[in-house]
Amino acid sequence: MSTRSADRATRSEVVLLIPALRAFARTFCPRPEDADDLVQETLIKALGNIDRFEPGTRLKSWMFTIMRNTFCTHFKKHGRETVGLPEDIAERLTSEPGGWVVQADGSAR
Repeated sequence: MSTRSADRATRSEVVLLIPALRAFARTFCPRPEDADDLVQETLIKALGNIDRFEPGTRLKSWMFTIMRNTFCTHFKKHGRETVGLPEDIAERLTSEPGGWVVQADGSAR
C-alpha cells in the first residue's frame, strides 16, 4: 500500500475514534465545551502529524497520548499564567485624596 493510501486509511480510522476521544476528554474536562475543544486540538495535531504515525501500532493509543500531552501542556501553562492583579497588590494599595496609589517599599508613587 502506498504512503498516500495508508494516510487516507489512517485518517478514516481517526474519524471512527472521535467518540472514544470525546469520552476520554471528559475525564480531563468536566465541561463539555472544554472537552470538545480538547478533542478538536487533538485532531488537529494528530492529522497534522499523521505521517509520524507508525503503521502496525495502535492509533487509539497514539491519539490518547496526544490528548493527554495536550491537556498536561495546557494545565502547566495555565499554572504559569496570572490573570488580574498580583496577589500581594491589595496590601500595597492605599487610598489618598487624589485617588488610588500603589506603594512600593513604603513610599507613595
